[in-house]
Amino acid sequence: MAAYWRSCHQELFPLPESEISPLLISLPYKADSKTMQRLLGHKSLLMSMGFSIDQLSESALALRSVPKFLALLPYQKAVWALFEFMGSKEKVDLEVFFSQPLPLDLAQCRLSQLASMAQKIGPLKDLRRPPLLPLTPETLDGFFS
Repeated sequence: MAAYWRSCHQELFPLPESEISPLLISLPYKADSKTMQRLLGHKSLLMSMGFSIDQLSESALALRSVPKFLALLPYQKAVWALFEFMGSKEKVDLEVFFSQPLPLDLAQCRLSQLASMAQKIGPLKDLRRPPLLPLTPETLDGFFS
């Protein structure tokens, strides 16, 4: 996952608005106030990477958008790892972040039908799921659990 994210990031940085996916439901992120202030200090870097954040309180912010190439994956754990990394640093070196293993393995990813069809390049070829999944109540429930 880190290699895929790094390659997309390097190819597209800074991300144009057309490569950013707004979230229908914003995701809240909670941390202590010092971490929150550091994250907000990196807001322009996060925007150039495709992440839109807004402060909700002293200890919470809302993730409003993600890069399109991550929107196809279960990205929350990986984005939270990025936020933890950036919140712990005054100055951010993204090469250091991308050299670390991310808490998400591509073999664990569950892709929707659209994402499966859209992803035919790079490290996503080795997924162990069929390219099309029947949309049944059981499969839909699996995406949200």
